Amino acid sequence: MANEIETQMNEALDEQFRALRQMTKTQRLRYFKNMFLVDFQTEIDDTNYIVCQHYSTTAKETLAEVTERVAKENISL
Repeated sequence: MANEIETQMNEALDEQFRALRQMTKTQRLRYFKNMFLVDFQTEIDDTNYIVCQHYSTTAKETLAEVTERVAKENISL
């Protein structure tokens, strides 16, 4: 069952990476900015924090490349 789930996850990631590779850099930035907004406010020990995201226009890797690299580096089977 674990292998089936892993296969499904890998297929979904591959599909997402294919879609991202077809986008221009500007389209990818807009996609993630609009689709995955992670700005939020949280309180820790009576202190309020506002967490904001930022996408670099001068990045040397795409988000897909970073995600793939991090996933490969952290896999332990």
